Amino acid sequence: MPKPGQIDEDARVARVISGKIHEARETVSVLELALETIQVRCKHVGFQEYRGRQTGTCSRCLKEFMSRQQIDDIFSQ
Repeated sequence: MPKPGQIDEDARVARVISGKIHEARETVSVLELALETIQVRCKHVGFQEYRGRQTGTCSRCLKEFMSRQQIDDIFSQ
């Protein structure tokens, strides 16, 4: 059984943690947008061509393209 005041302390800690999670999600969203902007502008290198599509990962911006299996799945439909 919680001690008197423990519930209030737990609620305070929960609010602090919740706030930190919210801040972290906002930061991640901003970082994802910045990365996407860089990847859109990048003249990709290091990827491979397969069936006329890009596969692998760009060595500059680290954008991941479809795998060969995903491309095969598209063509098999």
